[in-house]
Amino acid sequence: MQKLLIVSTPLPPHPCGQGNYTAMINRHWPDDRTKVIHLVTGGAVESRNHLGIDDIYEFQNNYASFTALLERFPDANILLQYAGRGYHKYGCPYWLPLALKQWRKKYPSQSLLVMFHELWASLPVWKKHFLTETLNGKITKDLINLADAVGCLTLHQAERLSSLVPSAKISWIPVGTNIMPTQAVNTSFTQRSPKEFLIFGLQYTRLLTIQELSNSLKKLHSRGLLEQLHLIGPLETRWDAEEKQLLAEILPAHAVKFHGVIPPEQVSQLLHHVGFTIIGQPPENLTKSSTFMAFASHGCNVLSPYAATTAVEPVCYLTHPQELLQNKFSDIENNLVARGQNLWNWYKVNADWQSNTNKIAKMFHDENVLAIAS
Repeated sequence: MQKLLIVSTPLPPHPCGQGNYTAMINRHWPDDRTKVIHLVTGGAVESRNHLGIDDIYEFQNNYASFTALLERFPDANILLQYAGRGYHKYGCPYWLPLALKQWRKKYPSQSLLVMFHELWASLPVWKKHFLTETLNGKITKDLINLADAVGCLTLHQAERLSSLVPSAKISWIPVGTNIMPTQAVNTSFTQRSPKEFLIFGLQYTRLLTIQELSNSLKKLHSRGLLEQLHLIGPLETRWDAEEKQLLAEILPAHAVKFHGVIPPEQVSQLLHHVGFTIIGQPPENLTKSSTFMAFASHGCNVLSPYAATTAVEPVCYLTHPQELLQNKFSDIENNLVARGQNLWNWYKVNADWQSNTNKIAKMFHDENVLAIAS
């Protein structure tokens, strides 16, 4: 039986996006002949108990600990889930390419796939983190050169990685949803509440979204188009007062409902119920946003300041607030229903977890996606 080592940050129940992504890849791995083994940077015992998976092993973020664990599985391929800060405080795990270079020399017949979740920041030389981000970029280049295949989450990331190693072929595969639908998706507004809106995510992200759309939200409410705004996600001491103050300036208290952290099943029920969800992330980040994918997997209409019908998928299926403010709802209802349906169809083809995992599994065997490992 072929073995696959998936290297990542902590798996559930630990709150880690990369870890949740990795757990979903395990759940949907298509080949029964492959034994999936997890190497994680922490929380192995808790994850074994939570996920019911025995093959989860923990290493320290250093060369010696990592290479010692690799030696236990000499006949395994490796899938590295990479974000620099997952393996080093400042995003510079200099030991990681050194360890993988040694592994490649010792086991040349095994394959390495690197999946990039976050990339280095391009900063001017006078910025505080210029040196660490420059080193992160060098580590990224080293990992590309070591890999048999390279993947990432967005087209924008793929373009940046290609600029480092032009000869490498980079595959980009969106994330899947972090909220699984609890019922059949229905994009018809007759089954939803068109005057209820929803923002979902971490409090700082919610705050940025509200700041971006504050004028639009205020106008939507004043014109009777927004009666209830649902907010889902944790409350954080650092941002709580600022979020509440901003909301108080644009909406009356009875129009805002804070749900806090609620079970995924309840989030799904709300996503099936509301007329509009809201996201403030720029288009280049959408396909790495599990929140956006939660909206897409439920066939939601997504309100965004970046929406444009002439944009590429999936941005062309979003709705700009001005469209609601400048038109009668009855005149655009059919367009809204079509967008929700089209976004859901796009998700099923491009971001469904099984589809994503199949693409990753194929990268281990498809010569068309091989990079330049030697």
